[in-house]
Amino acid sequence: MPETQRGPTPLFPQIEYKPGPLKAGEDEDYMRALKQEMRGRMKDLPFNIKPHAGKGDVERYKEKYTREIKRIEDDNWTPDWNRLPKELKPQKKIIKKKRDTNRKAKISSKDKEELLNKLDELEKKGDENDYIANYFEDGDDYGGGSDDNMDEATY
Repeated sequence: MPETQRGPTPLFPQIEYKPGPLKAGEDEDYMRALKQEMRGRMKDLPFNIKPHAGKGDVERYKEKYTREIKRIEDDNWTPDWNRLPKELKPQKKIIKKKRDTNRKAKISSKDKEELLNKLDELEKKGDENDYIANYFEDGDDYGGGSDDNMDEATY
């Protein structure tokens, strides 16, 4: 004869491995709150289609306070942008004004002379230290000796 049951059957089967406890700490709490906030914001976006709920004849006690809490949360909460990527932070668009390319800067003749002198000095320094020009020559005096003694190997 089967044994009699003492109470209802369990809703879920027994699990072999139990999940570990949630991490506790200020950072984890902040990230959980941030995740909840992001979910709420996504639900409020216009592309999220909500089922049409007709206005009931009776306003429930809970609905009044739910709307009030949601309004308060939307107004007060601002995320800590130092912990989030830069891409998520809303930015103000900066409008750059186009400069007139036709306008030329006016330079006095004295400034022109100083600028030309400075450029000449830099060019002379460059000629003195021109490693590439000295190292890679045209090849005019390449193999300057006669080609008569080609018997010897050159390394």
